[in-house]
Formats: sequence, C-alpha cells, structure tokens
Amino acid sequence: MLTLTSPLSSLFGVGPKNQKLFKKLNLTTCEDLLYYFPIKYKDYSRLILIKDLKQNEQVTLKVLLKEIYSERSPHKRLFITHTTFSDASGEIEIVWFNQPFLNQTLKVGRSYWLSGQAKQAFPGLNFEVKEYEAVGRRQIHTGRLLPSYSLTKGLTNRYLRLWLSQGLSLTSLIKDFLPPDLMAKEKLLTLNQALAQIHYPNSATGLAGVKNRLAFDELFLSHLRHQIARNVWQKQAAPAIPFDLKLIKKILRALPFKLTTDQRKASWQIIKDIGKKQPMNRLLEGDVASGKTIVAVIALAQTARAGYEACLMAPTKLLTRQHYLTVKKLLSPFNFKIKLLSRDVHFNYKRQNKTKRTNKKGTIYIGTHSLIEDRFKFNKLALAVIDEQHRFGVRQRAKLIAKAGSKNTAPHLLSLSATPIPRTLALTVFGDLDLSILDELPAGRKKIITKIVNPLDRLKAYEFIKTRLVKGEQAFVIYPLVHDSDKLAIKSATAEYERLKNEIFSKFKVGLVHGQIKAIERDKIIKKFRDNQLQILVATAVVEVGIDIPNATMIIIEHSERFGLAQLHQFRGRVGRRQKQGFCFLFTESNSEKTSQRLAALINCHNGFKLAKQDLALRGPGEVFGTTQSGWPEFKMADIFDYQLTSKAKQAAISYHPLLEKYPLLKEKLKKFVKEAHFE
Repeated sequence: MLTLTSPLSSLFGVGPKNQKLFKKLNLTTCEDLLYYFPIKYKDYSRLILIKDLKQNEQVTLKVLLKEIYSERSPHKRLFITHTTFSDASGEIEIVWFNQPFLNQTLKVGRSYWLSGQAKQAFPGLNFEVKEYEAVGRRQIHTGRLLPSYSLTKGLTNRYLRLWLSQGLSLTSLIKDFLPPDLMAKEKLLTLNQALAQIHYPNSATGLAGVKNRLAFDELFLSHLRHQIARNVWQKQAAPAIPFDLKLIKKILRALPFKLTTDQRKASWQIIKDIGKKQPMNRLLEGDVASGKTIVAVIALAQTARAGYEACLMAPTKLLTRQHYLTVKKLLSPFNFKIKLLSRDVHFNYKRQNKTKRTNKKGTIYIGTHSLIEDRFKFNKLALAVIDEQHRFGVRQRAKLIAKAGSKNTAPHLLSLSATPIPRTLALTVFGDLDLSILDELPAGRKKIITKIVNPLDRLKAYEFIKTRLVKGEQAFVIYPLVHDSDKLAIKSATAEYERLKNEIFSKFKVGLVHGQIKAIERDKIIKKFRDNQLQILVATAVVEVGIDIPNATMIIIEHSERFGLAQLHQFRGRVGRRQKQGFCFLFTESNSEKTSQRLAALINCHNGFKLAKQDLALRGPGEVFGTTQSGWPEFKMADIFDYQLTSKAKQAAISYHPLLEKYPLLKEKLKKFVKEAHFE
C-alpha cells in the first residue's frame, strides 16, 4: 500500500536505474514527487475533427486506426511508419520516423487520442503527433493541459507523468497546515486540491488559483521565518547611540559634495535606529556609485564619538583596504581612531585585548573575516556594518554578532548591498531587515556612454581609447576567463594581456589582475593602477565591485554576451566616477538576436534596479548574485516580482507568528521549510 513516505521504487515501473535518476533531482519518496512541480504546460485541451485542422494549432484528435505499415528509406537510414486514421469527418495519413515499436503498440481497429499540431506539407497539412494514448484509459498525455518538468538525462516527461498518476491519490493524505481562517480570508484552495491540480489541471483558468495557493505557501513560510528571526533579534538589547548633531554638521560641511535626498533620508533612518535600545537590523542598498559608503561612515563616526566600537566588514582585502582609505580621508579632520584588520596586516591582538579603553572617541575597525576570528575580541562593539552582505553566509553574520555581545545583547547591524535588488525580492529575501534604498546618483555624475562593438569596429574602439589615454585617462579591459580553455573558444585575460601589452597598446603601461594572483600582489598592481603608474588594467570579474579608480574613464568588456546584465552594469560602474565622462565598450562576436536585445537593454537603461529585474527574470537570483551561501530561498512556485502576493504573505506572517503554538501543523511545516532552505 502506497503512503507519502513510500520510496519511489514502490511505483510500478521504477527500477534501480530510475531511482538513481530521481536521486539526482533530490526525489526519494512519493511525497517528494508530488511536490516536484511542472515548469510549463502545453495546451492540448482543444478537441477537434480532422476536417477542422489548421496550421500550427495545438489540438487533440479522437481517431480510429485503419491501417499501419512500415518500411525502410531507400538508403536504409530511416525507419518509416505509415498510418491512416479516421473520424466522422474524414481520414488523415500520418507518418512516423524511427519509431519501429509502433507496429506492436498501435492496433488496427482501436481508437486513439492524438495530440500535436498540423504543419505545412506537400500537398497539404501533415499532423505532427507529440503525444498519443489509447481511448478508454485515463488521459494522462493528451486532451488536456499537459505538464512538462525539469528533467535529468535518461528521464522523460512521459514516464514521469505515468508515475505521478500512480501517486496522485496520495494527495488526500496530506494535511493542510494553513489555518482555516487564513485560507478563507485569502480565498485559497486546499492543499490537496492544489497538489493534485498542479500536475493535472482541469483548465487554464483553474491553474491560476492552484499556483496562487502554492506560491502563497512559499512566501508565507519565508516571511514567517523572518518574523521569528526579527522577534528574537528585537528581544535583545543594544546600546542607544545619542544623536550628535554638531558632529554630523561638521562631517557634512567637510565633504566636497552635498548628500542626495536619498542619502539624507537613509542617514536619518539609521541615526534614529541606532538611537534606540533595540538593535537595528537594516539593509542599505543602492545602485553603482550611489554613495552608500558616506551613509555608513556617518553612522560609524557617531558610534565611535559616543565612546563605542564600530566595525565595517568587507569580503575581500582589496575592498577592505579601499574602505579604510576612504574612511580615513572622510574623517581625517576629526581625529578618530581607525584600524585596519586583515591577515596580512600585523595587529597585536594580545595587547588589544589587555588595553583598557580610555579613548572617549571609541574605535572604528575595518576588516575582512579577521574580525570574526577567535583571536580577535571586541570590548564594546555597538555597530557592525557588513558590506556586500549577500557574499557573507548566515553563520558568518551570526558569528560577528555573537562576538560583539552577550546572550541578551547585540550590536546594531547595517548591511550594505552594491548589487541592486528589486524591492519585492529584497522584501522576500531580507524580510527580517528594514530597508533603505539609494536610487539617486550624486549631482554631477554623468551617464556612461555605452556602445556595442562588433569585430569589424574593434580597431576603431582601440584608436578612440588611445586618444583618451594620451590625455592621461585610464582604462579597464575585462575578460570572462583567466586562461584559455580547450572547450570554450573565447579570449582569456592572460593570453590577451600579452597581445594588448606588446601589440595594441605597446606605447602604454599595461597591468594584469585575476583571482589566481595572490591578494598581496593583486593589491600592489591595483595600487599602481590607482596611482596612474599603469594606464590599462586587464582583469577578470575580480574587479566587479569595490574598485574605485577616479581617473578610469573607459572599460572594454570582452565576450560581453557571457555576462549577466546586472554584472555588466557593475563593471560599467568602475568608470566615469566623480564628474568625468565614462565610456563602456561591449565587445561581442555573437550574432544572435537574443544577445543584441540583452546588450541593447544596457545601452538604453542606466538603472541597476531595472536591469537586475530583467536579469533575474532571465537567470534567477542564484546566478545573478553568485549566492552559494544559505539564506536565499529557491521558490518553486512563487514569483519574486509579485509584490501584491508578497505583501499579503508578509501581513499574514506578522499576524500568525505569535500564534504558532495554536497551529502545530503549521509549526511542523515551518521547521521542515527552514531546514530544506538551509536557514538554520
């Protein structure tokens, strides 16, 4: 007798080979199979007569097999099966190629459902059969909305549908975990109905309600988890940092620029947050060069002036050193104690731990993972700023917080993201964080001129760059690979570096950086570039974020079709900083229309949030943000751009998270969801 926990080998026809294939898809039980949702549907629900066939329409015929015979093609390469079918309106001849088994499968005198579409042929139409099955059996493959699944090699949709049909009755055993009053309020289908009809929907109209229920489940559980995390966080205590108006005014007066409206708004939100005894947990995200650093610096300075420690943690030594230089420069008139920590910066940990804090202005620490190493201890950490926060795992962030406080205390936490994340995705992924967005570029910043360069215009682009280099400007050249690949016929940074240095730009100084060069050496090369000792820097994606070279005005991105839109936008943000005009050249050897459309989007749009949304729709968050750490939900059904459903799910989570003990099924489902999403 089948149960939800029955192994898939319990289904008729699933042998050891198919079990291994299912394991590749992380499917082991019948319940797993029920939750393996289709990725799309073909509509074969329209039943017509032979006489009504029209070109390219997806339809289903109910016909009688009158004749079948097979032959070899003249050169014996093809096995051709000829069939004649009829219905009340007439006859149709259908030809099948390389399917010799049809002689045993199809029986003359039996009726069949044939689903497919008519194609133009001579003389007339030829019906291409995509699916077929005998009349009298349950229709699994024809005459309906037909589900298609993501597969692995060796597994077919036809067999997967057969096995699913065997286990479909088990949906009646699944207990609904949503509270009945919530289901009534949101007008949601029962879980049994949704799971049965997601695989075999009755109609396209009904499918919308099915998807809505399953999407709501995912969003609701995700936000419920966020509410619990927020609740735990807010039960802790944090130091209340007093608002120092005089200091803030002095810092703003010393800046060589005025804050944008977004920067002022975000700064005030943060100042209010850190002034409370509840720990702040805020995400500050902004487009390329939108000015997140100065907003963070204002918070760091106010915390240190109040006599506390503050820290800024970044994922790379390069970005850390740049932050250190920026913070020192911005706060140089105010005599703050600022320390840089990384593995190649020698710091006396023992002395640091023994020294009593007599500096009333506190200390600002800027570092990499060194900040969360066991040998380094904070004494009075009140604010932790995490840059490029999506590159740190949940456990790494938790470790920083744990080092800073006791069981019931925590520092204020400000997360920064330079990769623009559409508001709905930010709301879903970072539901336990408050959100501040910088969507406005500083005054005077010019839009970067972006051009697609085909192979014929390559030399023209080189000549243009040379004219700017002579005037003292600098350029990046980006490649997708470090070394040449036998499998991929594309240029690499190391090989092209030699060509550019010795042939194309022989009159200029050219440097090379990539991820396989040691960090210390990489920093030296980038410092040379920053000091204008190098005019051209050949690089890989290692310079995607965190490189600020004020004099760099040009960037070439080779094989630009191989990068996502969000990543290309990040590369583009490396140039044209300050008030200088920037130029971005997208080199491509692809002639595909899809490539042209994608790259044209970059030319026409300079808003990182809009580009990220397009990129997410094409590739998904995992590829766009390079997220290998936990914390990013992989929704099977929820649309990350459905703001209305996301908002409803969030409001429901706010209402029901205090009532979890009343709903044991919901509590159990949440535990399973958290575990499967690796949120622990």
